[in-house]
Amino acid sequence: MSGLFSWANDSETFGVSAFAFLPGPQVEHPWRQRGTVRSSSNYAAGPVFPVKTRTVVNAPAAGALMALPSNIGISDAQIDRKRINGMVTFQWAPSDNTTITADAMYTSNKLSQDSLVPGMWFSRQFSYIEFNGSDIVATPVRVIEPVALPGNRGKDLFYANYDDNTLGRKPTRSA
Repeated sequence: MSGLFSWANDSETFGVSAFAFLPGPQVEHPWRQRGTVRSSSNYAAGPVFPVKTRTVVNAPAAGALMALPSNIGISDAQIDRKRINGMVTFQWAPSDNTTITADAMYTSNKLSQDSLVPGMWFSRQFSYIEFNGSDIVATPVRVIEPVALPGNRGKDLFYANYDDNTLGRKPTRSA
């Protein structure tokens, strides 16, 4: 809900103007973000690969810039927002040459975010890597990394749960 109000006396020597935005029946403005793929890359001069038994397609030239993924994850975030804005202006004109104006403004934007990010780290022990062929920054379009490397070291997985809460309450989580 928002509104604007303006008033001046008959001689137009004094006036008031006000604006306000207040949340209506729905106190918050929730939105949900799902399925966002997050990836982090590092840039290096290439090609340098730690494993000798690999297949490289469209390998960048020696010393060329390439990007290699360090992790990938899928996020699910529930975000709630509560916003209040208001402004008021008073104006007084005691004479034709003098006008005094006073303004006041209030704004509040409180957010609450609850994010879940499961993902995995790459150890860059790729058995297959295919680059896009760019001569500016070669970027992988397909990578295969074994789950268990020699020594059965397995795979590094991560799970992050972010709770970024400025609303002062625990966000609700729905599936």
